[in-house]
Amino acid sequence: MCSEGHGIDALVRSFKEAEIHGLVEISTFELWLEGPMAEAKETVNFFSSPPTAGPALRRKIVELGMPSRKVERFLERLIIRPQQPTRLHIDAVILQYIGALWPALSTPERESIFGDLLEAAQQAQANEHRTATVVARLAEQLHGSPETTRASSSQEMTGIDSLATQTLTRTSLLSRVPPLQGATREDLLARIKNGEVTSALELKMRAAGVTKQTIDLAQGLRAVAEIGRQEVLGSRPDAISTLERLERRVLQTADATATRARLMAGGNPAIASQPGEYVVAELLSQPMQLAHLDSDRLFQADSNLVFGFLCHLSDTCKYWWQA
Repeated sequence: MCSEGHGIDALVRSFKEAEIHGLVEISTFELWLEGPMAEAKETVNFFSSPPTAGPALRRKIVELGMPSRKVERFLERLIIRPQQPTRLHIDAVILQYIGALWPALSTPERESIFGDLLEAAQQAQANEHRTATVVARLAEQLHGSPETTRASSSQEMTGIDSLATQTLTRTSLLSRVPPLQGATREDLLARIKNGEVTSALELKMRAAGVTKQTIDLAQGLRAVAEIGRQEVLGSRPDAISTLERLERRVLQTADATATRARLMAGGNPAIASQPGEYVVAELLSQPMQLAHLDSDRLFQADSNLVFGFLCHLSDTCKYWWQA
């Protein structure tokens, strides 16, 4: 614990950094330790009241770089919390929470999301993600070079200087995870407005509990259907009006399917947790019905292309995959 590179060493460095910025008086320095503490009386006393540390412990702290005259000040602000869960236990609990929030995710997807969230937290703590943001680029342009911007962080920050400060915001975290099931349309539109990297189609499907495999299928059909839609727009003088008629028919059928999913959800937990997955399965399992909707043969009455057209409508915020 008091060896170089371990907990007390890190807190000594934190103390010295806080002192540089004049923050020691409002700071505490906490050391969280896995498992139970040793039963030696000196250790028990030190953990419960760090200022009672004996000469040997104080010498070790001095050897870590703490001036002897400041050891007492450091110990007064030191808090030691033993019997904390292990990293493996914490990781397992968080992965369980992620699985409960997004039951449609596979284990690799849950682990990927957890990794992204950890990366976001580490970048925010180290202020490393600053140069990857629009705000930071604006700050650099208005304030000077990245080195100048970084140097200003150690001074009082006002005006443009504040643009260089990056924090771990709710918006930045939400951008790294799928939308929660039950997210409102306003929530999804806000994410799209804020520059969500995920396509609107995938965002809506994720919110409706659709699996990644099904989303990949939908995106593929949407891409093929888009080629057909562009060909129709370029070859038929009545393309817009006929596409609008097809849109009304497709949305009517899709909305009815989503309503059926909502009505069945009360007695079927699987549908309740993944209404969008049910909607996709129901539509694709009835190719004749989808093909019949294309009465003007804009897509040669191909059920897959009609479904792809529905995905295009979802991408333009006209369909949400759940009622």
